[in-house]
Amino acid sequence: MKLVIKEYLASLNERNELDAILPDLLSQLGLTVFGKPIRGASERGVDVAAVGSIDGGVDKVYLFSIKAGDLTRSTWNGNEDQALRPSLDEIIDSYIPNRLPPEHKNKPIVICPCFGGDVQTPVIDLFTGFMNSRSKDNIEFEVWHGDKLAGLINDGFLHENFMPENTRSLLRKSLAILDEPDASFRYFSYLLSILRESVEEAKEEDVLKVLRQINICLWILYGWSRQEKNLESVYLSSEISYLNAWHIASPFLDKKNKNAKLIQASVHSIQNTYFKVSQDYLSKVVMPCVNEYGAISRGVSSSSSVDINLKLFDLLGRVALMGLWCTWELEVIQQSDEYTAQLKEQISYISECLFNLISNNPILFSPLKDEQAIDISLAVLFLAASSELHNIKDWFGELLSRIKISFKSHGAYPCTLQDYMDLLDHPKANTKEYLESCTAGSIMFSSIGFFSALFNFDNEYKQVSEIQTEFLEHCSLQLWYPDDESEKGIYIGDRYHGLCMSDFDFTQKKDVIIKRVFDECSETKDFENLSAIKYGVFPILLMSCRAYRLPVPMHFFKGFRKK
Repeated sequence: MKLVIKEYLASLNERNELDAILPDLLSQLGLTVFGKPIRGASERGVDVAAVGSIDGGVDKVYLFSIKAGDLTRSTWNGNEDQALRPSLDEIIDSYIPNRLPPEHKNKPIVICPCFGGDVQTPVIDLFTGFMNSRSKDNIEFEVWHGDKLAGLINDGFLHENFMPENTRSLLRKSLAILDEPDASFRYFSYLLSILRESVEEAKEEDVLKVLRQINICLWILYGWSRQEKNLESVYLSSEISYLNAWHIASPFLDKKNKNAKLIQASVHSIQNTYFKVSQDYLSKVVMPCVNEYGAISRGVSSSSSVDINLKLFDLLGRVALMGLWCTWELEVIQQSDEYTAQLKEQISYISECLFNLISNNPILFSPLKDEQAIDISLAVLFLAASSELHNIKDWFGELLSRIKISFKSHGAYPCTLQDYMDLLDHPKANTKEYLESCTAGSIMFSSIGFFSALFNFDNEYKQVSEIQTEFLEHCSLQLWYPDDESEKGIYIGDRYHGLCMSDFDFTQKKDVIIKRVFDECSETKDFENLSAIKYGVFPILLMSCRAYRLPVPMHFFKGFRKK
């Protein structure tokens, strides 16, 4: 396992990667971190600063200057902007005399060159000579290279005395079969469930330890996934890592003590890891292909239209969810004017990519599974928040026309079948009995009908009404609402919670449908009591809906209701 970790560390970049996991490692060792990287600020050579005792020694101040990969001649003192030697000079000449907090000035100081790889042979003498010449009575040097970091992670986070039995082997198995993403994801999911169950009704210190373990395991999976150039497993794993972390941490978020703040920081670290994985996945796998007609569909590499359909709607939900995270960040987090402008530009870009994904891949006009209403709802929510109602209307118009033709011609209409082999055969019979068995209930048509009413899409609303009258009189059209049991299970995939509103009649006027849906939203207060909503991180709930295939609550659309 140590070799696995060392190889992962060598692959990390300096900024937002190696410096993202080091503070957790130092905290796990018992140090107090008082300095972290700040975007755009001069750090005077110090990336991370901590104070405390390691292995029972005296309290010392540890000042880390972090570099990526191996230490070479160029990264030691070459032409690169972030060479190590100038950073070490800055620590001695500027940071220690001018920036070190007064309460730590009398403590011994350890300057720690930190990098994920090794010191290459040509630079060993230069590096060692510099450290010997700049050491003083109260200043010493300690090299934290990949081997040392891997040992600390292995012993401090992943050692069998600290992690539940079998989790180390599960991590190894997840890494070994990255080319089989579904199997790799299953192993990692099982690992997360063991870690989560190990801290049920546990102390805050144990919760904090498990959150740090989750982040480290996710980073290791991410590092190996990048090397294998297969990000599917780590994308799925990053989603449920964040959801499990939220489930574990949410009971402690409103407490006012040191551990609560550390727990919040650990959850934020996992959130940042999820963001990085998600952005990496979309920018490398999806975005480059959305502007070419049929490129994403061809990229599925399957001759089966079922495979293409399932993957394209899955991608639709992933792109929409990233857009919603950006929208959330723009709305609730105070940022500089420059970063706000970047966020707005990114939201606009994701919106354009989402529309191009739909228009250039016609299979997204022909949903196959009824639960694909979840991905459609995420896309509608993001596009509506981006003021792209005309694009939603155009999409719905074509989608409903094709569904109607499928019903009439006994083609592949939306169904409730879950088994893959059944979907391959669908529709396997042209009988009323088969139709009724495959469409006994639906969230697809209730969702599209409600959206058409809400956004005043008259023709599309009429199409839903006609489909219901002609083909789905037997079908229970439903919407889902969380209940008082939802908080316990919604972030970990428990499906046995929530309430169902059924029997929508789209021959009624639009105002009747809108009023009924939002009246129920007002009556069911459990939505507001969900921790993701209470703490203002609403995309967590949407991510849970996408990951665990739960319908999107209509509460999210209340802001679009015309006064």
